Amino acid sequence: MKKPELLSPVGGPEAFYGAINAGADAVYLSGRSFGARAYAENFDNESLTDAIDIAHLFNIRVYLTVNTLIKQNEIEDIPDVLYEPYLHHLDGVIVQDPGAISVINKHYPDLPIHLSTQLSSTCGFSADFFKKYNVTRIVPARELDINEISMLKERTGLEIECFIHGAMCYSYSGKCLFSSLLGGRSGNRGRCAQPCRLPYSSDIYDEKYILSMADLCTLEILDELVGGPIDSFKIEGRMKKPEYAAGVTAVYRKYIDKIYAGEYKGCEDEDIEFIKNLYLRTRISEGYYHRHNTKDMLCIDSPSYNGSDDDILNSVRKRYIDKKPVLGIDVECRIKQDQYTELSAKYDDIKVSIQGPCPDKAINSPLTEQSINKQLNKTGDTFFVINRASIDLDDGLFFNVAALNSLRRELLDRLYKEIIRCNINSMSK
Repeated sequence: MKKPELLSPVGGPEAFYGAINAGADAVYLSGRSFGARAYAENFDNESLTDAIDIAHLFNIRVYLTVNTLIKQNEIEDIPDVLYEPYLHHLDGVIVQDPGAISVINKHYPDLPIHLSTQLSSTCGFSADFFKKYNVTRIVPARELDINEISMLKERTGLEIECFIHGAMCYSYSGKCLFSSLLGGRSGNRGRCAQPCRLPYSSDIYDEKYILSMADLCTLEILDELVGGPIDSFKIEGRMKKPEYAAGVTAVYRKYIDKIYAGEYKGCEDEDIEFIKNLYLRTRISEGYYHRHNTKDMLCIDSPSYNGSDDDILNSVRKRYIDKKPVLGIDVECRIKQDQYTELSAKYDDIKVSIQGPCPDKAINSPLTEQSINKQLNKTGDTFFVINRASIDLDDGLFFNVAALNSLRRELLDRLYKEIIRCNINSMSK
């Protein structure tokens, strides 16, 4: 049974760290241009490339959303928007606009392209058309049931990414013009005002929320979905708070791992309640996986959220968001008389080394293992903590503290880059 990728929404840096700490396999995010969530915090060029590097350090993939419809005078900007992320080995780009797909493939022919759910792909014909543009994954229309998803997977042979949790649209994604027509805020430009969440009157209802969809939650059918045709389980929510993204990711991580390990015995009630306190609406549903339409997929009486539990939000923040993700490493320091000083650092099977000048003979205060260990453990704002430090030191030697700190910084920088390089190579296979 293939283990599905758990794909988490990242609206900004806090959500990014929360997703890493909560166990995401991949994240999707946007730069400041062409993302379908224009009002999310999003990333500028520098923070975007930093995020890609940090994600790769933790063996996590990054997909960039370029999933708005592109105006003719904007099309020439797309290669520039993708240039720096591409150099940092962006793992994929999620695209809606067919013209943008063509332009991206022309300038970056080896960059994997994912067909956005905004394209409303419901069968294999669109995949057949776009395969020549290096499309590797389809995010199909959310209205497909599990059998239709299976047929799409079998027909195309491409990766399939589907939403498993979060807000649902009444219209086919990418086909709704409601917000654009009413207020000039186009959902296809990332500015949906969500008029479907307002009350309307009809022949049947008076002032009811007849267009407001219940939120999707698949925890109760997750054991059926794992091992099925879906390669990537996607959580919706780039506009939601970081606590939401981290908390939902953690719960789905827990049960995906249990199912994969053969330890699943059903979803615990406390986890359902936990999820419901992370900004779910007044009603939840299992989406379209087993149906094409039913009344219970709507929030007829109220479109609002249930509210949230401050204690739960604070616990999520403390556990997943306020702490920096780190990797534990082992270091070795060798300071011997008349020999070059050598420092090494190791993470799993990845090891780097660096040499410095020979030590001097001490006049007053010789080096001690304790003093060296103190300097080695000053990992500062890096993403490393020292699990174990081995020190091989001759007696009666002196080594400048500033020089030792400089060697440590260079060593950790080398290890950072080498882990990223190895993980990129591993993920590309």
